[in-house]
Amino acid sequence: MKIQLEKPDINSLPESPGLYTFHLKIADLAILGLRGNADFTNGEINNAKLKLLKRINRLKKIYEVKNYKGKLSVGDGDRVSEKYKLEAKTEISLKFEFLKNRLEFIDDISNLVKILNSLNFLMPPLYVGITVNQGLKTRYWQHKRNYEKNESGTFGSRLKSDGLLWSDLEFHTVIIPSSIMEKSTVQFCESLIHAFGRPIYSYS
Repeated sequence: MKIQLEKPDINSLPESPGLYTFHLKIADLAILGLRGNADFTNGEINNAKLKLLKRINRLKKIYEVKNYKGKLSVGDGDRVSEKYKLEAKTEISLKFEFLKNRLEFIDDISNLVKILNSLNFLMPPLYVGITVNQGLKTRYWQHKRNYEKNESGTFGSRLKSDGLLWSDLEFHTVIIPSSIMEKSTVQFCESLIHAFGRPIYSYS
C-alpha cells in the first residue's frame, strides 16, 4: 500500500485518514499586494519588498512566542544562600539590514515569491494532527469553521487571537490507507513530530 504525502487541493482531497500539518506561508503575490502575472512597476516592486520584510518580521515574532519563567537557587544541600528569578524567551537571529540590502538587487519579485512559496513546508509546522475515524477533508473544514466562529480553545481561535488570516496557512497531508491504519501507530508518529517540530499552535 502506498502512503501519499501531498499539498492538496482541498476540494479534491479524499476522505482518507492520515496525518496533517498546517504551515505558515512565507509569502505569495496576494500577500505582497501583487496581482496577476503582469509587468509590475518599480513602485509596486518596492512596495512588495517592504511588505515582504514586514511579513518576515511578523513570522519571526510568531515563532518567538515562547516565554520562560522560573527560579534558580544556589546553595549547599538545604542551606540556600542565593535565589534568582529568571525570565527568558526564544529569539530568532535575523539581520534585517542584511535582508533589505539583498532585496535591493532582486528585480524579479514574481520568481522570488515562487521560490519562497515552495519553501513553506520547510517552516516549522504551526499545528500537527491526525485523523483516524474522520477524513482529512472533514477535519480541514472543521478547523476552518472553528476559525470562522472563533471557537474557544481551538487551533482556529488561537490563530485568530494572534491576528492571522486563514489564507496565511498552507495545508499538508500524509494520506494513510485505511487497510494499514492503526491508531497507536499514527499517534506514535504524531508524538515524534510534536517533539521535534514543536508546533506552537497545537497547544492551548
